[in-house]
Amino acid sequence: MTGLYSVTVPVLRHYLERLAHLIENAPEALWQSRLTEGGFTARGHAFAAQNFALGAVFPTLGRDLPALPDTAPGPAGLAARTAAIDQLLAQVSEAELDAAATREVRHEAGQGDIVLPGLAFLTRFALPNFFFHLTTAYSILRAGGAELGKVDFDGFHIYAPGFRF
Repeated sequence: MTGLYSVTVPVLRHYLERLAHLIENAPEALWQSRLTEGGFTARGHAFAAQNFALGAVFPTLGRDLPALPDTAPGPAGLAARTAAIDQLLAQVSEAELDAAATREVRHEAGQGDIVLPGLAFLTRFALPNFFFHLTTAYSILRAGGAELGKVDFDGFHIYAPGFRF
């Protein structure tokens, strides 16, 4: 049976690397763009995705969220924060996370409180929210004119130059 670790930490680390790629390749001005008035900026969504990367794993382990260093507000700060989170995830014990499948995880979701076992918390709440915010940041950047494609998001898809959906 595949454990929690293999469906969580390597996935989060891969997509944090993709976030670092987006940060490096999208114009700085686009990070302040929004899909809708009052919605998060692309930077805000990237920041939320980063928070969900930590917020998925550490509460499941029964640990407090680790402190992150203060970073600059622009893309350089996002990149530094992404790298710091990746390093924290690299230190997570596979055995410890795998053993947390049934640990009760409590979390504030907006104005609601949720209580789920570790497996459900990760697969039904934390990972979907990580991808929601990452995808929304990508969408804002692309809608704003950043030259980004699916390979920039997932690191796997390759299409001929000029191909568009």
